[in-house]
Amino acid sequence: SMEHPGLGRYGDALNPWSDLLAIARARCVTRPNGYLVLAVPTGWDYVMFNANRVYGYRRYPLLTANWEQVDGDKDNLRVGPRKHRQPTFVFRNPA
Repeated sequence: SMEHPGLGRYGDALNPWSDLLAIARARCVTRPNGYLVLAVPTGWDYVMFNANRVYGYRRYPLLTANWEQVDGDKDNLRVGPRKHRQPTFVFRNPA
C-alpha cells in the first residue's frame, strides 16, 4: 500500500513524500538483516490522482533507498506509458 499515502483519497493530508516517509519508518522498525516484502505498481513514473502512484526509474530508487534488494527483477520498471505491473520485491535491512 505504499502507493496510496499522501494522496488524500482516504482522508489523509496531501503530502507528496508520504510514501517515502512510510517506507523510511518501516526501516526504522525492521531489525538489522530483517526483510521487507514490497509490491508496488511499476512502469513510468506518474501519479493517478488521487488513486495511487506508479513507480519508475525516478521514484523507485527513492522508495527503496537504504534497503538492499535481494529478490525481484528491476526490469519490471520497463513498461510503456499508462501500462503498469505490480511485481513483488524483497529487500533486506542492511543496518
